[in-house]
Amino acid sequence: MYTDTKDENLDAATESEEIVIPTCPNICCTGAFIQEAMMGIIMCSEIRQLIFTEEKVKSRRHAPTTLEFNVPVVLTHLLGATDGRVSQLERLVFSDSIVKEESENENPPKPSKKNLPRLDQTDKQQAFAKNFGMGNIYDTPDRRGIVVDLIVLFRDIHPKGLKYNKLTELVLKNNIQCKIYSRADFQFEFLARIGFCCPRLRIFDVFGTDTWADCLIALFFKDAFHSLHRYLFFMENEEDECSEYHPHDTTRYCQFCLDQWHPNQVERPYTNNPVIPLLDPVYKHVIKRYPKRSYLILRNCVCVSDLIKSTDSTVFELVRPRRAPVCKACSTSKTNSDSDPLNTADTSIKSRLRSCRRSSQSIKRPPFTAEDTNLSCHKLAKLNSPSTGPGSGEPRHGYRRSARLNPNCSSSSGYSESTSHESRLDLPPADSDIPNENQLQQRDVIRSLHPSTEARTAALSKRLQASVSKSSDQPQPSTSTGGCSQACSSSGAGEPSTSSSPGNDTSRVMTRALKRKLESSIRDEALTKSVSSKMPKLERSQPPPAPPPSFERRLLGVGRSRREDQVDFDKDRDEDWEELDDSVINYDDWMKDREYMDLNYPATVCREGEMCGAAYCDQHEIWFEPKVIKYREIQQWPHMNDCVKTLEVLNIGSSNVLGEFLPFLFLRLPRLRSLGQWLNTMIYGLEILKDLPGYENYVNVRLQEFSYSSDRSYYCQPYIGFVPETPDFKNVRKEMVKYSNRSATKLGHKSRNHEAKRSQIMEDIDLMSSTCPNLRKVNLVIHYKLPMMDESHVQVWEPLLKLNNLVELDLIVMRFQNVKSLLTVVGSRLQKLTIECEEEQGNGSEIVHIARTCPNLVSLRILVGEKILRGEMTLHFGQDFFRKLERLEVEGNIHLHGFAFLWGHCQNIKYIKIGLVVSNEVTSTNVLIQDVFTLLFQVNKMTHLEELHIKNLKIRTLAMGIFLLDNLPNLKKASNWFLDLPWPEVVTFNKHLKSVKNQGLKLEYDRL
Repeated sequence: MYTDTKDENLDAATESEEIVIPTCPNICCTGAFIQEAMMGIIMCSEIRQLIFTEEKVKSRRHAPTTLEFNVPVVLTHLLGATDGRVSQLERLVFSDSIVKEESENENPPKPSKKNLPRLDQTDKQQAFAKNFGMGNIYDTPDRRGIVVDLIVLFRDIHPKGLKYNKLTELVLKNNIQCKIYSRADFQFEFLARIGFCCPRLRIFDVFGTDTWADCLIALFFKDAFHSLHRYLFFMENEEDECSEYHPHDTTRYCQFCLDQWHPNQVERPYTNNPVIPLLDPVYKHVIKRYPKRSYLILRNCVCVSDLIKSTDSTVFELVRPRRAPVCKACSTSKTNSDSDPLNTADTSIKSRLRSCRRSSQSIKRPPFTAEDTNLSCHKLAKLNSPSTGPGSGEPRHGYRRSARLNPNCSSSSGYSESTSHESRLDLPPADSDIPNENQLQQRDVIRSLHPSTEARTAALSKRLQASVSKSSDQPQPSTSTGGCSQACSSSGAGEPSTSSSPGNDTSRVMTRALKRKLESSIRDEALTKSVSSKMPKLERSQPPPAPPPSFERRLLGVGRSRREDQVDFDKDRDEDWEELDDSVINYDDWMKDREYMDLNYPATVCREGEMCGAAYCDQHEIWFEPKVIKYREIQQWPHMNDCVKTLEVLNIGSSNVLGEFLPFLFLRLPRLRSLGQWLNTMIYGLEILKDLPGYENYVNVRLQEFSYSSDRSYYCQPYIGFVPETPDFKNVRKEMVKYSNRSATKLGHKSRNHEAKRSQIMEDIDLMSSTCPNLRKVNLVIHYKLPMMDESHVQVWEPLLKLNNLVELDLIVMRFQNVKSLLTVVGSRLQKLTIECEEEQGNGSEIVHIARTCPNLVSLRILVGEKILRGEMTLHFGQDFFRKLERLEVEGNIHLHGFAFLWGHCQNIKYIKIGLVVSNEVTSTNVLIQDVFTLLFQVNKMTHLEELHIKNLKIRTLAMGIFLLDNLPNLKKASNWFLDLPWPEVVTFNKHLKSVKNQGLKLEYDRL
């Protein structure tokens, strides 16, 4: 319980009607949960603005064990009110650092003896939040809860239209910074959902978060990995970590390219795989320096030039015959409701980023068993397990057949994956050097020796039959599947078998690596014959030998008896191939073609809910890898989200976004005005952009804010974190560090060459001013602790005079002497100035220099930290300083002389917020008394002052309190007053304050 320390013997007649009692933190007085409950009640889809300010959220933090405002539980009601309705939300704003950080200790500390009279309401708040939260979405009351609610809002909540079309401002700041947000896969999906669901987003603020460029890419692309995968490297076998890597090749089957037969158009859409942008010289250096391991090192990287042109690049679509094989066993038993799964609107979590037409119906089936599928244990476990990790953006329908060639039908589930023979001949191994002209000529010779795919297929099939001829006479075991028995009996002696010699019981498996080895041996034999003797000419009338039917069926993914529908498909296949157009097609024409194909040749899947798969249906997965790989290009593909056309402010300051990603932002965000404060890699991004071919004369007339740091050794260095951190690449990392140091233009703050420092700063400022001529705000960080510039070095900052619209300057300096010349050059143009001084300043002449060089300032903010802002003994009241200043903030203590200087010269001041006013560096007590205020009011009447915030302003006498209230006629708000008065005088002060409150005054004070 809470006990008041008020004097009980005090005469009741002297008490006022409004008695000041210390706030009770218990639920009986604070009304905890009432604010959250009322917010949940009034929450609806008609809300246009939802703003969480520091004043409201932290209003209950003034005492220990006080319950904080639970922001996540309020957001859960926003989710429930938005689902299924048209969202009217326009602004969702969080002030900086208003939500507490993620708690490391799950068990809260026990209250100390000092707080024993108070009741800890934490347990009650947690119980209330879990029961009051909408839909059991509530997670935790900290930043993790904010992130979870936001990902649910943009991923799982389905407003009408699947988008928040009116949301224009989303300010999150560091309130989302937690462990789960730092995960690359989560951050990638989180930003991708925001980019898709907010087509009219104008302001997006993630200042101070652990945001990376490889994840920020997802904010701008509809499907980032699909748009960029053509520039990446892929594993030969994704199930094998030791598999070799290869570049994207149109002679191979690609799971990330479009497929005409796939119901979702892409086999693996919306892959959550971050892509790292790299400098072109770094990218080329790795390929040249490490030709055998470069594909592995650069597996998730894209060079800056490719990233920029990817927005206008074409996409590839696998060309298939018009008539897809129809599964009669499944299609005849379908009902009218599930005859066309493409017509069923899917609003699942994974289909949020798809258009309504392309949404497909998910297949729900019971788990497979060993008797149904005849699979091994590990394959069966993998089949029934859910898909996770990169590449699991869309669940596959059914089971993808294996590429293993095994004539033993009792252990085979069908064959759907096949490889292109031409792709194995054209593409060098991943560990080989870059192909030169001799290798290209050798490829032409090989192609001439193998004129047709059918001939290569026949030769390969003969070699397979010869390799297993020893075991062809052995009896094959019977199977429980009738289809497999018929297939084995119909193939006869010509059916190849993978059974090995009697000395070896293991079955030979046809993999892609084995197939390449067999083709390589055939190619070597052909080269040998061409050198030794002249090859005989074939008669034109003699057709090439056809491959055995059984082998052809395996390449097509059919391993059992051929039914009527398969035979009909083979008859019509040649006619359909003749009608196909494998050339370049426009996106609009492609959309018409897709509508025609979806209407006349819809992609079919098995009936929902039945046991389906390779053991029951030959054509269950109709998107198997075809025998012939043929792609067509689609031009003018819409890669980007709609928000890139409207985004004006992208506040990624103090994040991990490096300079390699900035050229993409400069070129692809047409309305970009600001990238936030303290993104000190911007000058490096401009240099990268200027070095690209065709952008030497690039000028950005829209950008209005720019950040620059003089420490180029940290902010202007190529990124090398893409190298794997395994011991195998230890030497590669060391070599890349040396390469990065050599290629970077380094002039750190530790350098003693002051002339070179001044020259480098002047070059950078000139580049910034000439490239961005319409800047209104510049953020500068001057790291030098030693004096390397004085007031005479004005030529260093003269390029800033090109900025005719410059009105705001934000400075972080180690020594004020190094920026005196800067204020001399541009001070007369400034209206807003912020200075943060890290080191101890001089005798107080700094503030006089600011007043003399910046006469047009309207807002002045000085940050001195734990230091003291000094002032000169001479107050210069005879001169006109700061006549236009309306807002003054000093974060830190200020000397009495400095306070008197500012009070006397700021005649039009409206807002004052300062720290302690001290008389020396030893004391930490506010020295403002009534006599001091009497003298100050003689110099400046403060007739325009509306807000006064002085830290620990002690009202020592009743006369002083009444004097301040009477001499500030326009005062609207004041805080941090401490009444050091006896109780009768407090009552008198309250009566006088009540009469002043009628004028709109809001005073926050405590009694000592």
